[in-house]
Amino acid sequence: MIRFDNTEIDFGFELELESEPVGGLSPSASTRARLSLWAVEEATPHMSPGKQFELREGGRIVGRGVIVGSTT
Repeated sequence: MIRFDNTEIDFGFELELESEPVGGLSPSASTRARLSLWAVEEATPHMSPGKQFELREGGRIVGRGVIVGSTT
């Protein structure tokens, strides 16, 4: 689940880390990644650089991010 602007969206997605450290990413660590949403374009929220989002599993936040660019 992804949360933008206090709105939870239950889209499937793929998160590809730019460079994944051996053993995975530690809590509070930062990295660049590509986020691909599996949804029709009309159903996705407006995404622009600077927009923040959360990746969630149920009520638990498992990641946070900021959009730095987009491709459509």
